[in-house]
Amino acid sequence: MKALQRHTLCWLTPSALIPIAERLESDFSYLPGALRREALETLLSGNLPGIVRRGRHSINDIPLGFCFPLRWHGLRLRLAACAPARAIVRCSTPEQTARLPVADSTCATRAFNALRQAWRWPDLHLGVWGSVALEIMTPWQWTDSESDLDIHFVPASLDDLAPCQMMLNRIEQKFQLRIDGEIYLSDGYAINIKEWFSGSSTLLAKGENDVQIITRQHVTELSRASLY
Repeated sequence: MKALQRHTLCWLTPSALIPIAERLESDFSYLPGALRREALETLLSGNLPGIVRRGRHSINDIPLGFCFPLRWHGLRLRLAACAPARAIVRCSTPEQTARLPVADSTCATRAFNALRQAWRWPDLHLGVWGSVALEIMTPWQWTDSESDLDIHFVPASLDDLAPCQMMLNRIEQKFQLRIDGEIYLSDGYAINIKEWFSGSSTLLAKGENDVQIITRQHVTELSRASLY
């Protein structure tokens, strides 16, 4: 299997969910029984995907995070786990998810639909993750009035980023929400588009296994060597 990028949604076989359910029972032991049982039922329904997270990947050890449509004291329930690649029966990358429809139920989903309609850059491959992606791909409601819009782009060059950022600013203002936009680089790291346009000489680069501080010059050199 090709290495899975961060934010990819992965559905597992029922047998692979059993040890994760045991982990849930242990990690969520502090929850009221009814809420813990609801979380367990949600996990074992087969409709909740694991989300590829940062960490060391191997054929027998894919780091996943499970985010639940349930809250405790206002915070969404989350569970870190791992699963073998052979247990993944279906997956959807952020780019694949971004091509699917979503209802205009909240500011976040309306903003995403407006973004797709206004998209004018075929060389910037658009992806979506976070609560909007989960709303697209699962039967539960994830977004609300406080939700951000999490997106990323895989650019063929840096030339289109400036007009793209201007459009993102307009959508943020129109829908009164925050857009977290990541630029994926050819070395597998991602930088924040707002940080790129801040003029900072160094940038936080998030990779599949770690986080690094890189220079703007490094990003420019990657661009010259051809980005994705």
